Parts: sequence; C-alpha cells; structure tokens
Amino acid sequence: MVTELIFEGYNAPSLVYGIDALFSFNYNGGRSGLVLSSGNTATHLIPVINGKGLVPLTTRLSWGGSQGTDFMLKLLQLKYPGFPSKLANWQAEALIMDHCYVPGDYKEELESYLQPDLLEEKDRVIQFSFTEAVKFEKSQEELDKIAEKRKESGRRLQEQAAKARLEKVECIILYLTVQAGELTESLI
Repeated sequence: MVTELIFEGYNAPSLVYGIDALFSFNYNGGRSGLVLSSGNTATHLIPVINGKGLVPLTTRLSWGGSQGTDFMLKLLQLKYPGFPSKLANWQAEALIMDHCYVPGDYKEELESYLQPDLLEEKDRVIQFSFTEAVKFEKSQEELDKIAEKRKESGRRLQEQAAKARLEKVECIILYLTVQAGELTESLI
C-alpha cells in the first residue's frame, strides 16, 4: 500500500527499502566493518563485508534510548534520593541528549579523567529549578478543632459498630428461633 502510494501519488521513478544504518555506512564510503545501529528500544550490530551487510549474522541488543533514559533516572534517584520532585522521562532524555556522548577512544577517555585540568573541562553542574514547599503552621485553635472532629468521628464509628453488632445478634437470635421452630415441628 505504501509502495503504491509513493509510485502513484508522488510519481517516484524508483524506490528502495533497506536498513538505514547500512545505507549510511555505504554512503560514507564503508566497505567492511561492524555497523552499530542504535534506536529507541534496541541496538543492532550488523557485520559488513565488501559492502554487503550480513543480515543473518545481525545481533540485537535490547538496549536503546528508552533504557538509557530509565538508567539515567535510576542513577539520579540513587545519587539524590531527597530530590524534592520526581524527574520526568523527558527531562532525563534531554540530559542524555545535551550532556552524554560516546567517545571515539574509550581507554583514552578514561585516562583523561585522571588529569585534573581536563576533568574540570568535562565536569558539568546542572541546576534544576527548585520551589520550596510552603508549610503552614496551624494555630492552637485549628488543632483543637481537628482533635474535636477526630473525637466526633471516633464516636460515630463506635455507634455504627455497636449498631452493626446488635443487628448481627438479632439475626442470629431470629435464625436460632426459626431453627428451633422447625425442630419442634419435625418432632411432632
């Protein structure tokens, strides 16, 4: 249906379906290598030899952008458990997009963190907006009113419970009376 729409609706002369990561690898002059295609829910590793992707040998990792966002949220919640408001998924995703990257040489990147001057360049401080919760102090008069309401509620609950017990006892007495009447009739 999509193919028909493209040919008839847009008058396209030709159409190719394929894997976008392989198209990109080919466009950038790649001949042989390992293509890493990362999406929102999964990451695929596709081996390429002489310009042809070996799709049957593709490996799928169940780790993508959404899992990275969840991991960022968990790390922040572990580091800052007293954070006043819950960090939203879109905020964690924005942090990842703005401040995270994949280094070209991982080992060199780790070694650079041992140098204090380079560490200062890479260190980032992010300030979230903070609104302190306003706590209203109740006066003694308000506290007394609340205590009175609680006592009144407790008294009403006790009355309701006593009434329910009385009704239950009356039902049991009625049941036993009916049972006793049936028993005397059966004896006669």
